[in-house]
Amino acid sequence: MTLLVQEVAAEVIKDLVNTVRSYDTENEHDVCGW
Repeated sequence: MTLLVQEVAAEVIKDLVNTVRSYDTENEHDVCGW
């Protein structure tokens, strides 16, 4: 059970990291647009 929880947590963390990265790049593009 613990292994499954760790795997799910790892996937969630990866998704969060990808979301944050895409959000940061979007903000950078907006700043460059100015």
